[in-house]
Order: sequence, then structure tokens, then C-alpha cells
Amino acid sequence: MWLCFQLCFFVFNLILSNSFGSETPTLMVQRLSKAQFEFSVNLYSQLAKQSKENICFSPYSLASLLTMLYFGAEDNSRTEDQLKNVLNLNGLSQFEISNTTKFISHELSTPFYQKFSGMANGLLLDSSVLINHPYLEKVRKLFKADVFQIDFRNRMNLSGDLLHRWVKNQTKLDFGLKLVTRNPKLVLLNVASLESKWLFPFNEYMTFEKGLFYVSSKERLEVPLMTGRFYLPLGYSVDLECRVVELPFVSRRVSLFILLPDDMEGGLERLEASLNVETVKTLLSTLKDENVNIRLPRIKLDVEVKMIDALRELGLTNIFDDYGANFKEINPNDHLHVSEIFHRTVIRIHESSPESGNSLDMSNHIGAFGDKYFEVDHPFIFLVWDYPTGTALYLGRVVQPDIT
Repeated sequence: MWLCFQLCFFVFNLILSNSFGSETPTLMVQRLSKAQFEFSVNLYSQLAKQSKENICFSPYSLASLLTMLYFGAEDNSRTEDQLKNVLNLNGLSQFEISNTTKFISHELSTPFYQKFSGMANGLLLDSSVLINHPYLEKVRKLFKADVFQIDFRNRMNLSGDLLHRWVKNQTKLDFGLKLVTRNPKLVLLNVASLESKWLFPFNEYMTFEKGLFYVSSKERLEVPLMTGRFYLPLGYSVDLECRVVELPFVSRRVSLFILLPDDMEGGLERLEASLNVETVKTLLSTLKDENVNIRLPRIKLDVEVKMIDALRELGLTNIFDDYGANFKEINPNDHLHVSEIFHRTVIRIHESSPESGNSLDMSNHIGAFGDKYFEVDHPFIFLVWDYPTGTALYLGRVVQPDIT
């Protein structure tokens, strides 16, 4: 039986201790993992209220950026308190957060993850700001992130030069950013990308090119549906009226979870209204390995998310306050506040995984007696989960898939 998501907070400590030694206490990793997942679900709920369109973001990346700000806030300031509350870090000391953050960021920057996921996290500060050197070293050491100093006054378009090369190197994506705020001093930048690398890749020749996806009961699209028969964890919650399937990536360290509500008309809205850490854990606790015939649309998303309003709704207001924000650890003599947050996520989920040799010949196995069926033909939620660190790498929903 594969590792189940609901045991991540407790079982993956065995993986950690066997693979990475005991330098970081597993209990702290579990606690930070749980805090970040709660932040992920809370943020998703706010974003879902703001838009009826596709959603895609990287909870881990954004939590990392906000944790960088947490270390830049003055001790016991309102800025620090709000960041701790929103990130659910209450009860953890700075020492615990530092050690655990360092461990997780180191693990997620190893070559294994670079094969299919890229993340560029950085703080952009105006060139007039004198950065406290210990803070700069802490950010680089703990997060493997970068701090850039930009002449914002003369460079409102940041799509070229050093930043462009940096993002391209980290994510393989071209980067473009037009600043809106006049005379900013602190901007948060995150660009993340993901491409599927399946343990059991779909056979491209079995993709059903004229599948139907129901945006609503009155609107449907003709989309390609990837088709296959696999032995996968499948689950269902009667209370949530929702099914879930787990599709593992290469080596089973990372998985894609599809949360599919029963009802195509209003089912997604009801699921989102009930979504919290406990309901997600309960849903995933029902996972059980089954022979599953699955049809899944290709996922092709390129989304820039407006984060500031959602974070304000979660209670994070002080960091955006011109004079109330307190980032004395970054610069003790300057009034810094976050002017903009640029968060772009690109996801490509498609059939084949060239580096995997585990593809199966499906031609004679579709629809065997006793098999289960999982047809993703209406709006759904997706989650990309990393088992070793207990981290939500990507989270979002698809209400209108790409038709190509």
C-alpha cells in the first residue's frame, strides 16, 4: 500500500530519518508542514471567493516569501505577529523555524525536483535601500533565495537583464513584470513551473481527442482526454460528495491529487465552501488502491494571481502599510513595506514522461470487470504534494481546461 496523504504528518518522519539523518528533528518538520498546509487551504479559499476562473498557485513558494519577511520583521512588532498568525507559526521559535526551513528548502532544491519543477523566489529592493548584511545571509542560507536591488525609479519594466536570466535559469520560463506602484521599495517575486513526470505515463495514442468537459450543465467543451488504466489510490467522501484519485510522479515522492465533486452543477462551490485541513485529511484518508480507468484532460495553466487582496482577507494587512510595516531586520533606518506581490505559476500536465520506463500497454485492459472509473469531465481541484517534506507544492482548480 502506498503512503497515504493523511499519514504524511506522522509517517514521513521515517523517510526523513532514513534519508537525511537526524539533523532536523522530525517533529518540527511535521509542525511546519501542518502549518504550511493550513495556510495553503486558507489562501485557496480566499482566492476561490475572488474569482470564478482557473486558479493555480504555489503555496510553498508564497509561504517561503512570507517567511522571509517574518525574519525581516522586528521582534514582537505587529508586522511579526500578523505574519506568524497567517503562516500559523505561533508556538514555534525562530530557531525551530530557521532549522526546519533550511532543511525543507535544501531538500526541494535537489536535482530530483529540478527535473520537473522550478521555483524562483526573490525579494526585490530599491537600490537606495541599505540591506542589513546578516539578514541577507540568512535569506540566502535558509531559503536558497535571492535578494535583488533594482533602481525602481528608472526601471519600471523588469522583464530583462539579470532578473530575466535568473528566472529563466530557475524555471525555464520567460519573465515579464511591469510594476504598477509608483516608487516601490520592496516587491515580492515568485515564478513557479511544473511539468508532469509520471510514474505511470498515459499513452498518447489512447488520448480521446473529442472528449466532453462540462463547464456547467448548460455549457460544454470538446477537449482531449488522456486515458489509461492504472493501479492507483482512489477515495470518496460521502459528506463532501467528492471523489479523489492520486497520480504519482516518478519515484512516488511527489503526487498529483484530483478532487472531483460528484455534481457538475454547483458541486465545486459546495466543496470549496467545506474545504479546510480536516476535511481534506478526512477525504484523503479514504484512499485505497484500486484498478482505475481514468480520463483526465490535459492541464495547461499560466496564471498570475493577485495575492494582496487575498492576504489582506486572511488578516495580513500590516506589511502593506506605508508607515506601519516594521522590517527593522532588513533595514533599521528605512520605512519599508510591500508594494507589490508578483506570483506567476505555469503548469503542464500531459501524457508522456520520457524519463520513465513504466508505461503500460492499455489497449487490451480498458474496462476490465471490477474496475473503478474516474472520469474528470467537470470542474475539479488539484493538489501537487511532496511526501518527504509534507509540502503542498501547487494547488488550484480547473473550471475550463485548455482545448488544445
